[in-house]
Amino acid sequence: MKKTLKTLAVTVIAALTMSLTGCQKDADLIVGTWDVTSETISWSISGLTGEYAEYNSDETETVTPEAGYSQTMTFNKDNTCTITETDEGHTESMSGTYTVKDGKLTLTMDRDSQTYNIDNIDKKEMTLSYSESHTYAADDEENYFEQAYSESFSITINMKKK
Repeated sequence: MKKTLKTLAVTVIAALTMSLTGCQKDADLIVGTWDVTSETISWSISGLTGEYAEYNSDETETVTPEAGYSQTMTFNKDNTCTITETDEGHTESMSGTYTVKDGKLTLTMDRDSQTYNIDNIDKKEMTLSYSESHTYAADDEENYFEQAYSESFSITINMKKK
């Protein structure tokens, strides 16, 4: 019995060490400047009837930066970050903080936070994703259509390290 518990304890400690090392690996790999190479956006609205039925949709669009446009994300070792967008020579930047934990990246800009799944990360490429869905009752205050319906949204962001 003692040998089995000891083996179990060693296995649990090894598994925890490996998972913590994996999280640390993501946190180390993310440091640097990343160019957004494409974004895939999907959205769906379903359940609308009558005069609003035409708003039911299921669409996906992949967008790549056009000439003269770029978006970069810079992640520093001190957990600060900057998102910079350049469009036809005009540049805007936004600064904030970030955390990496359990395969997720949380960006905080001003008072707003957004958490992304880190789907893939290595020394050269990173893929982030985010999704949300809502179901509205007919009498929800936020319900523009005043009838029950569901909506969902997801985005996948592909990046290459500079």
